[in-house]
Amino acid sequence: MTITTYSAGPDKIVMEGALIDRRFTENYLLTGEKKPVGVFHHFVLRMLINAANRQIEDVDVELVAVPREECLHIRNSLDLLKGEKITSGFMRRIQTLIRKDRSCAHLRTLLVSMSSTAILGLYSILSKQPLDLKLVKDHPKFEKIVLGTVMDTCYVWREKGPEFQRLADMIDDACGK
Repeated sequence: MTITTYSAGPDKIVMEGALIDRRFTENYLLTGEKKPVGVFHHFVLRMLINAANRQIEDVDVELVAVPREECLHIRNSLDLLKGEKITSGFMRRIQTLIRKDRSCAHLRTLLVSMSSTAILGLYSILSKQPLDLKLVKDHPKFEKIVLGTVMDTCYVWREKGPEFQRLADMIDDACGK
């Protein structure tokens, strides 16, 4: 699985994920059909995301290789994501929107992996300049956005961890708190 984030102009990014499932020995499907060595699944998922509000504006699914022709019917199964925001609770929302009987476990796995890295991808595009702490001072809601974006996203950014506290202290200092 690979996930890449691209800039798509001001306030837009494209996240592209690919999942390739290779088989190194011949195998049989449950129905007895023999499958040769090689790529079993190859999916590419692209999402156009508004960086300002994390809203998914467009979704494109490319099914390069599938084990059965019927699998091609799921090509539009992620269209329901258009308009959704990658914010707290998004993973739970995926479970509701992208039902197992209307999509594919591999495609859902790719989507979950991409959404868990979306914040980092957004940050990598938006962080070409150092964080301007003056923005935080001039716009008090910005503090909540900055801290809320990283808080508890991983071990390093846990709320009680030293890195999170260091960032919070930097913001407090900039705001004169």
